[in-house]
Amino acid sequence: EEPFRLKSFDRAAPSAEELLAYVGSYYSDDLDYVLVLRSSGETIVADRRSGKEPIGPLQKDMFTTDDGVVLIFERNADGGVSGFRLHAGRVRNVKFVRQ
Repeated sequence: EEPFRLKSFDRAAPSAEELLAYVGSYYSDDLDYVLVLRSSGETIVADRRSGKEPIGPLQKDMFTTDDGVVLIFERNADGGVSGFRLHAGRVRNVKFVRQ
């Protein structure tokens, strides 16, 4: 049996200006919850119930928290950020829409 191989990738390094595209309020109908993303210089910070949490870039439109939560951003036809899907452990594809 072939071993499972992970693909390597170059970690994204968006500028502070590029990060501003992700800043805003996002609502999940599934969770009835608003998550606010703010700029903090070279990173994005999520205002969560438990406090502020830095979110770092992995790839273009893909970010992660220190505890392994992954946000995969989606874009509209104009190229603007329209929302994201949250993945956390066994929880997958929780949709958040930009307000």
